[in-house]
Amino acid sequence: MKNPQLTEKEIEMCLFFHQNQNKEFQLDFLCETFSCSEKLILDCVEMWKTMIKEANQEFAESQKNTKQTQLNLF
Repeated sequence: MKNPQLTEKEIEMCLFFHQNQNKEFQLDFLCETFSCSEKLILDCVEMWKTMIKEANQEFAESQKNTKQTQLNLF
């Protein structure tokens, strides 16, 4: 899922999910807020979760590589 081509609405939803990740919302509230279908909301939630998971994995890999480099310096 590298560099997905997101629509403006999908980007807006992903930002909303990121900013409100510790809050709960009713699906009908989200559909009304973003003027879209339940399927689009659910698809965006899955897309957002996948992007966060990939970002966390990339960060963990970069930290692992940094630690190895630092260990090699001593």
